[in-house]
Amino acid sequence: EEKVSPCIFCSFKMPNTLLTCPQCKNDLPYCLVTGRHMVSDDFSMCPNCQCPALHSEIMQLAEKKISCYMCQTPVNADKVRKLSSAKVRQLLTSLNSKPDDESKETKETKKQ
Repeated sequence: EEKVSPCIFCSFKMPNTLLTCPQCKNDLPYCLVTGRHMVSDDFSMCPNCQCPALHSEIMQLAEKKISCYMCQTPVNADKVRKLSSAKVRQLLTSLNSKPDDESKETKETKKQ
């Protein structure tokens, strides 16, 4: 049976590999190392490309001197920061408030 962890938005316990919460229907950010959805108590980002990564997992990359799987840049453990729950909420809020490219395109098309 697959392990579960809480949704980063609503705390619903869900399988680690699901990327859309069945409870709140939000799309969840995923870890660049494992592909599992992110959790607020283990949230970090690549210091080079800012892609989300489970802190415990990206630190293993850094310790093994393996480059980031997204940007192919060596991960410096001294630059990896674990985000507080408040910072995670702030990041998710800012990401969700930005219009996506599709809605921008639709608005621009309507202007013409």
